[in-house]
Amino acid sequence: MKKRLSPMDTVFLIMESPQNLMHVASMLTFQLPPQADRQAYCRQLMAHLVRHTHYAEPFDQKLAYPFLGMGAPSWVEDTQFDLENHVHHLAIPAPGGPRELTSLVARLHSTMLDRTRPLWEFHVIEGLKNNRFAIYFRIHHSCMDGLGRMKVIRSMLSTSADEGFKNAPWQGNGQRWKADPPQPLDTTLKNAFIGLANQLKIVPELASLGVSRSILHQSAAPMPFDAPKTRINKASKGQRRFAYADLPLSEVKQLGKMVGATVNDIVMSVCAMALRNYLLELNHLPDKPLIAFVPVSLRSNSHEGGNQLSNILCNLGTHIPDLRARLDLIKQSSSEGKEIIRKLSREAAQTLTFILQSPGMVFQLLKLSGVLNPAFNLMISNYPGPAEKLYLGSATLESLFPVSFLFNGQDLNITITSYVDALQFGLVGRSDGMFDMVRLASHIQHAFLAHKEEITHPLQNR
Repeated sequence: MKKRLSPMDTVFLIMESPQNLMHVASMLTFQLPPQADRQAYCRQLMAHLVRHTHYAEPFDQKLAYPFLGMGAPSWVEDTQFDLENHVHHLAIPAPGGPRELTSLVARLHSTMLDRTRPLWEFHVIEGLKNNRFAIYFRIHHSCMDGLGRMKVIRSMLSTSADEGFKNAPWQGNGQRWKADPPQPLDTTLKNAFIGLANQLKIVPELASLGVSRSILHQSAAPMPFDAPKTRINKASKGQRRFAYADLPLSEVKQLGKMVGATVNDIVMSVCAMALRNYLLELNHLPDKPLIAFVPVSLRSNSHEGGNQLSNILCNLGTHIPDLRARLDLIKQSSSEGKEIIRKLSREAAQTLTFILQSPGMVFQLLKLSGVLNPAFNLMISNYPGPAEKLYLGSATLESLFPVSFLFNGQDLNITITSYVDALQFGLVGRSDGMFDMVRLASHIQHAFLAHKEEITHPLQNR
């Protein structure tokens, strides 16, 4: 039984190479009860994870390509599926601190998933100090987006330490995807014409909202290739670097209320200030503002996999010294972009995504990233996570950090998710890039403190 990939999911496969990896991941850390034996607990967890023989989609699905590679690939059941190729038990060396853990995660994140198998891996990691362990879970972006990955993680966790282990996400419940029926040539041509007609219907919708004018002439929301050419966007073949930071969610919300900003506005402003200060420190701050590529979810309560996203470009105002003025520009830029998306149908929003994203993809595929100005300088993504404390068996989930991907010719991705009262930042860069990820994480912490001081005591800082 086959299920064809959507055009957006197919793009993530087309763009991938050993230097330009398109998987996304999460790093979870857990605290065991004081009396628990960590090694025995991890062995018990591993035994539970590999005990099933019936598997759920997409975890038992691999890629199948049409004859001569003509057309979109499909997901098909891997009849030779072996869980031992996907679930692994590792350990980090002493002292088992953040340096050892992030080094291992960066190394795992730097390799390409095997396309002859289902495109995911799950690693249980021992050796963390203070009776803790970690999980690193990665899956190809063509399989699911960040919110889909969050649902998968949430499905194996409990709200009580007394519930025991729940089924792993790949442990099947008998439900299967509805397969796409085989299509004769006349049906394929008919569907192509229907698709073209649907796209033509979208054109008046875009035009009636003035989207073309907004993209080309709006004062705050930028257009592709407005981004300055910087060392952030040099072509690179480096391995991945990873670091993390966290901020108190309740305090970020309070700051937003005080200045009429969303949580995402404050997060973007904190990132912008951290980048500005770090680039000033390196004597490499461009005169033009950095431009961020920001995913916007179109996901409903549907159980469909794959990617259900649109995107906006956001002006980070890194050329502006004043914190308040920079925040106001970010608010305006983000608001204008999101307002366009809100007014569009799902189909039109996804079409707009291709309008914004396709130039960068084309230049990436043609390896022109180092020749022209980048379509954008970096990706900043923020999506919600669990609001309640969660458990894996009797172990308490203490952190949940995203580990995302890099576009070719880009040196930085910042992805944020929430867990209870924390905003958890995952920073991914390249080993031969300009950023020290740990140093940038420190700048994020300091930028938040500067926002807190400026917003809560504005007169003292004027």
